[in-house]
Amino acid sequence: MKIEKAIIYKEWIKIRWTYLLVLCILAGFSIYSVLNLNRVIHLKGAVHIWDVILQRDALFINLLKYVPLIGGLLLALTQFVPEMQQKRLKLTLHLPYPHQQLISRMLLFGSALLILGFLGDLVYLNLSLNRVLAPEMTRHILSAAMPWFLAGIAFYYRTAWICLEPVWYLKFLT
Repeated sequence: MKIEKAIIYKEWIKIRWTYLLVLCILAGFSIYSVLNLNRVIHLKGAVHIWDVILQRDALFINLLKYVPLIGGLLLALTQFVPEMQQKRLKLTLHLPYPHQQLISRMLLFGSALLILGFLGDLVYLNLSLNRVLAPEMTRHILSAAMPWFLAGIAFYYRTAWICLEPVWYLKFLT
């Protein structure tokens, strides 16, 4: 139990600033998208927004499309590149703890933080969009944005996999 707490604390120390940066970027793009939608509603009216969403399938949060990918990439690079470059993973693997569980705890901590940030952003978008749009339209927008967030999590795992691969030529093949 002490080793697990130490692993989580070590990972938090390593990725805290990058995680906060990812959260700030995600929140900034989300707030900007909602403010942009509110501005369009103020200028053109809600009927125009409904028409654009229904007829042209516009989402009004397209700015968020690549932000989860960048967040997953940054978090994985910050978490695993120093481990591999400075040979700290070899030192960590000398602990009296199963290697697979150690790596899985590290991955689980990073992905849990990423999922927590993404869920917080989705809750903010849901609350903000429900104030100005019908619940059906909000569900449509958020269901269209859900693959972006899932891709961010998948990209986190893919980047971690590439970083943890010990053989250099296999890093390029994966």
